[in-house]
Amino acid sequence: MRRLRLPLLNAIVLALTACSILKVAYSNVDLYLRWKADDYFALDSQQRGLVKAQLDATTTWHRSEELPRYTDLLHAAQDRVARGLDSEDMEWFYQSVRMRYEALARQSAPGAAEVLSTLTPAQIAHFEAKLERENEQFAVEFVERPPDLQRRERFKRSLNLMEEWVGPLSEAQRARMEGLSFQIPLTNGYRLEDRQRRQRALLAILKRHRPADALAPRLEAWLIEWDKGRSTEYQRSAEEARRQTVAMLVELDRMLEREQRVHLESKLARYAAEFQSLAGDGSPRASVMTLPEGWLLAYAH
Repeated sequence: MRRLRLPLLNAIVLALTACSILKVAYSNVDLYLRWKADDYFALDSQQRGLVKAQLDATTTWHRSEELPRYTDLLHAAQDRVARGLDSEDMEWFYQSVRMRYEALARQSAPGAAEVLSTLTPAQIAHFEAKLERENEQFAVEFVERPPDLQRRERFKRSLNLMEEWVGPLSEAQRARMEGLSFQIPLTNGYRLEDRQRRQRALLAILKRHRPADALAPRLEAWLIEWDKGRSTEYQRSAEEARRQTVAMLVELDRMLEREQRVHLESKLARYAAEFQSLAGDGSPRASVMTLPEGWLLAYAH
């Protein structure tokens, strides 16, 4: 359930085209998270202040501790891209992103628990109703549409992301990507069921009204073990989707022209430089984010 790994914690996965946009987004995402928390829980003024304080604390840690790791990760990715990608490289990137997410979850869980432990039954009910509306929207957008339409829309999203990172694809590259993309299993129905399972688990935790110090470890486990408890059918489908996505990306990497590979390397280098710059930015409004997850998580979850 990628859209709800808790709005107080979850970084916005950004795939932005310009480093200047990246910096603006990073410097203001805390405002979005505060708005989102209020939208989910209808917070009172004291709770809003607590959310801001916890986000500020996470900000300071993230800027000093995590952004340098993002820089190193992107430099390492640049080296791998330069020599050509294989399935081991894709698995390395997937696991690296997951490690950074887990570090953020562990750091943020105690502060989030401080906020969530103050929720009233009415606020939890408001949250539950909001989730139900979002699930209905998800079903309309991703589950109830004909399978061929789901595949076409998924391919379009993937194509846009691919061309953002490597530049325009040739007709042959586009045709090959489309053929491979359409073979990848659809998982949207399973995803909706798993979202609802995860939401029920979170709501059960919140309704027990634990004090913050008891809530924090349960919240941390919920955040990190997001794929634990999946149905066998979903797990099998997700693993196959991930395997085929990796194979697609490796094959497309082999088809890249020199200028496309240079475009990709340059983009990674620009992101690395921007993260390095942001790590030294003392702006109090800089906030949390994660690296773009790309196709692996888009297909496999």
